[in-house]
Amino acid sequence: MRSRHTVDDAEEMILDALGAGEPLWRREWIAEEDLVDLTGDPSEVAKVLNRLARKAGLLLHLRRTAHGRYWLLARAGQIVDDHENEDSGEEDRTHQPPKCPVPEPVSQAEPSTLDADDDDDDDDDDDDEISETGSEMPGQDAGPYADQIASLWRALEAVGVHVVEIDQNPQVGPAVIQHRVLLGPGERIDTLRRRAEDISREVGCDVMISQVPGQRTVAVDFPRPDRQIVPLAPAIAALPKEDVAPGLWIPVGVTPAGQGVALDLATVPHILLAGASGTGKTVAEQVAVVSLAMRLTPDQLEIVIIDPKAIDFSPFAPLRHLRGGRIVTEPEEAINVLRELTGPELAERTRILQDARCPNIRELRVRRPDLGVKHIVVVIDEYAELVTILPKTEREEFERQILRLAQRARAVGIHMIIATQRPTTEFVTGAVKANLPTRISFRLPQRVDSMTIIDQPGAENLLGAGDMLLLHEGRLQRLQGYFVSMDEIATLVAELAQPKEKT
Repeated sequence: MRSRHTVDDAEEMILDALGAGEPLWRREWIAEEDLVDLTGDPSEVAKVLNRLARKAGLLLHLRRTAHGRYWLLARAGQIVDDHENEDSGEEDRTHQPPKCPVPEPVSQAEPSTLDADDDDDDDDDDDDEISETGSEMPGQDAGPYADQIASLWRALEAVGVHVVEIDQNPQVGPAVIQHRVLLGPGERIDTLRRRAEDISREVGCDVMISQVPGQRTVAVDFPRPDRQIVPLAPAIAALPKEDVAPGLWIPVGVTPAGQGVALDLATVPHILLAGASGTGKTVAEQVAVVSLAMRLTPDQLEIVIIDPKAIDFSPFAPLRHLRGGRIVTEPEEAINVLRELTGPELAERTRILQDARCPNIRELRVRRPDLGVKHIVVVIDEYAELVTILPKTEREEFERQILRLAQRARAVGIHMIIATQRPTTEFVTGAVKANLPTRISFRLPQRVDSMTIIDQPGAENLLGAGDMLLLHEGRLQRLQGYFVSMDEIATLVAELAQPKEKT
């Protein structure tokens, strides 16, 4: 039987390790073999830890890693030395929340920092410095988001999710504040997502959880109290400029890190949008039309706008880019327009490409600009409503024309932007999704709607007013969409409607 002295030595080793931390919070790695050497028996180690967990003024959390180490995390008003003060009448401060419960950076020898590129500081063993990840030691100024970080930390611990580190420099976007969280060993992001509602209740606002692509961290998004509007004009000015064969660039939105995201419709080649009324779906379509019309001339681009409501796109009526010189509002006329595109127009463009021996319209515009073949962009608003009001036979015909365009029109320079308010499987079928892999979801009423559009939940938790999830090339990204007002549209269209004088 091991002596009491060795057990006390094991306790002292743990307390000494934790005692190096700042008040309220301590954390440290400790080797399991060192504790076994002192106690002589792994079962004695568990007894030591259980005994410490009952010590007055000490709340101990620990996790055993696959590397034979313990990750110790303690919270206390003060660490009680030995046993002399265990039964003292001092007030227990175990349940007082810390000012900023964010763990300090652990040793660089442990793979647990938020930034995988911090290997350059292997020789830096000073625990009093701030790591390159931006995480600070407790007790230091955590900035304006200290309370939010503290609330998140408490919420994660409350729902049983072990956290190693939270970056104290969150990414502040126009609509959300994104915190990067490094989960403890063995924690799964699926578990975190299942507990998102509980976490939201703990922090007092709706949060969204997602994996940060290419990193070990998890993103937890908080709504920004002072939400910002993102203007469109600077985004259009920043788009790439090609002289010979301009791309069909469309500004989509801004990431939580403040980076603009744009898509080239010529390579996408089609976009499917979904969102409840008032969430920003129609504005996104208007942004696309404005950016395309501002960058390409009527000799380079034709736009087909199908607007069953005959309201949202009425300011674009004077636009010289419109195919046929008007906006399509009647369902029967929409079918005729699509039938013309999938019939004579598609056949003629295919013949031209074959004769010129070009694989696509962009190559054709480089080799044979004299042919004057234009890009065509079809914008369909309220797709589900348009299909619903058609008779059954015409409805099937309309869906066939959409699928035919999606399948064959890419190479010949015909592209589609389709929006729907009702993303049910009745309208957004598997065939439609397979041919429109780039999809944007705004806020949707139900989880099943989100699964239909982006193949995973999340859209039901968006904030609305341009807050979106972009699924592109299999990667999901949260963005805040650009905004353009009806007055701005009217002004821009009036300028574009004036024919330019030839010099």
